[in-house]
Amino acid sequence: ITAEGMLSIHVGPPTICDTLPSAIEGSDIILVVTTAGAHGEVARQCARTLGPGQKIVLSPGGTGGVLEFAAALSRYGLDLGLGGVAVCEAEALVYACNSPSPGRVRILGKKQDVGVASMPTCAAIDLVEVLNDAVGHCFRAVDSVLETGLSNVNYIFHVPGMMLNAGWVEAGRFHFYSQGISASVARAIEALDAERLAVAEAYGVKTVGLADWLRVTYG
Repeated sequence: ITAEGMLSIHVGPPTICDTLPSAIEGSDIILVVTTAGAHGEVARQCARTLGPGQKIVLSPGGTGGVLEFAAALSRYGLDLGLGGVAVCEAEALVYACNSPSPGRVRILGKKQDVGVASMPTCAAIDLVEVLNDAVGHCFRAVDSVLETGLSNVNYIFHVPGMMLNAGWVEAGRFHFYSQGISASVARAIEALDAERLAVAEAYGVKTVGLADWLRVTYG
């Protein structure tokens, strides 16, 4: 895989497996980087191989990712308490990126502040230290998965951006942010974000508005 943009590197995975169980067996930390709709199926495929002390990290977790993943694992009788399997999530993917062609990743930006939460809660504290050593100091532990879930702004950006540009999407390739987020689309995004903030306030969750999130995350 070749990365270009703000990060230029060429790497190859040390091992390629054709099943999830063979990929995760004996691993201390298992990073799950996929769309939220796949979390349940990934959990099902991992469940019979996971053991005490292993940490699952959903990056990103979406909204409620840890809850869905943990519920799927519990159906297989896994211990999710202290000393058992820990399920963690990051509120966002670390890198803003796209893939212009197979095997190539264009890195457009790196987030400077990414909240991490877990079940059980204490697992996030040790995990953040390991992640920061591996990726660079951008992770911080937060109080609960409600905070990471309600700090997720992916659906705030992407859903209205796609729905209000449906004609452009069907017509072909376009630049989602620079061309798709017009003034009127931005107003719809702001209205949706206001609803997210109202829900967060009702649950007593600490989070910030989208404009402040962009400043804190990307500087």
